[in-house]
Amino acid sequence: MSDQPPHEIKPLYREDRLVDVSPEFRESANAKDPSVYARAAEDPEKWWEEWANRLYWEAKLSNVLEWSPPAANWFVGGRTNAAFNCLDVHPEGKPGRLFFTAEIPRTRSGKIMRRLLKDIAEGRGIGDTTNDADPRGLERLKQRYEEEGRL
Repeated sequence: MSDQPPHEIKPLYREDRLVDVSPEFRESANAKDPSVYARAAEDPEKWWEEWANRLYWEAKLSNVLEWSPPAANWFVGGRTNAAFNCLDVHPEGKPGRLFFTAEIPRTRSGKIMRRLLKDIAEGRGIGDTTNDADPRGLERLKQRYEEEGRL
């Protein structure tokens, strides 16, 4: 039997490796300020709550952490949709205007569709639509965008 009290957790492994990343990857990070580590160490629950508040929650959390070793319950009472939070376009993107369309243009690649929609929004030609199931849908979106005086 261990001489440690049952409520203490003994670390089994300590990770000390550092991973060097490219400048491009570093620039795309959500947390670019190195002081983020000091703030997280200073008040971990507050730090996690601030990051959690950047997400969409169907039901707001009532408590960031309930800690009763060895059990830890994070974001108590909160309910979210992880898939929604993983989308490239988040509610805080705050677009200037939303456009609705009866038909959704379809491609095999969301990356291609994002590029095509960005081209429309930035006033460029639509470009290659060979992967689009029906290029007319994009043409209609572009026409409507132009009619609204956005280009």
